[in-house]
Amino acid sequence: MARLRAISASDGGTGDDQPIRAHVVEEMISECPIIDALEFRSILGNSTTETVDTVVTGSGEMRTPGNDYTASAYSPSETTSALRILGDKFTVDQAYQRRFPGRTLASRFATEAGKTGRSIARHLVNELVNGDNVSPNVNGIKTQATGGQLITAAANGLSVVLGSDNTAKIAHQTFLARLDELIAAVPGCQGLMMNRQQIARLKAIAREYLSVDNIQDVFGRNQEIITYNGLPVYNAGMAKDNTTQVLPNNEVVGSSGAVCSSVYAFACGEESDLSVITSTGLSVKVLGLVGQNYVGNIEIDINTLLYSARAIARLQGVIIS
Repeated sequence: MARLRAISASDGGTGDDQPIRAHVVEEMISECPIIDALEFRSILGNSTTETVDTVVTGSGEMRTPGNDYTASAYSPSETTSALRILGDKFTVDQAYQRRFPGRTLASRFATEAGKTGRSIARHLVNELVNGDNVSPNVNGIKTQATGGQLITAAANGLSVVLGSDNTAKIAHQTFLARLDELIAAVPGCQGLMMNRQQIARLKAIAREYLSVDNIQDVFGRNQEIITYNGLPVYNAGMAKDNTTQVLPNNEVVGSSGAVCSSVYAFACGEESDLSVITSTGLSVKVLGLVGQNYVGNIEIDINTLLYSARAIARLQGVIIS
């Protein structure tokens, strides 16, 4: 198992700053806790081609004495994933030293690195979900959850309304049944990813199936940990603009109009299920004084690699009204 904390190391270049890198990683995880649920795999070069899981069908037959079985031929399947570069620069004007002589530039630099890291974390999660795999974008799980891994809540969307009448109760039961179907579609499912409206509705209609705890991250900030039938529920959160949701409520299913959203289930592994490939994890470089600014650079080489098509599943057509 390799999480972002463990896999992020120096790339051997100049300007690497280990303390700031560790600080940025913690800020990223604090902003987007689902990052800490992902398994990262380090590769060499620009891309990797891997043998992926295949499902054998048609095997299993009856025979009579003296007759043999028809053997199933092994036919390996491969997939290729290329690294994409995600990151950004941040700056601190050298005037800061003159205007705030009682404060250290290093502290201000680390603060700005952390703030930039939080925005990069939001962009990373958005790419891992919604990336269209057109360079330089990531191959997001939205485009990969197809076939039997794409479940529809209802032909024209399922409106999960509040209330206690029969209509509301049927909607609640249908939604929970679809969630269980989603989980069953991912053997060894490790978590669910929802938007904030879906989580709020789940808390309103299914308290008996939920466990809600509050913990503090390394910065002392409160983090709410929710589990549904023992599975962690992660808020996909916002994109880098901190306004647009990673899982929006404007999808269309059938004749629903642009009012639907999706829920995702996943299972992660370093060389199995859903894996996130990288080179050396997160890189944080101090580039020094460039013009009037002290400049830093945060980058990560990244993409998804799906070893098993059943490692992800999507429930579409959820309407929170």
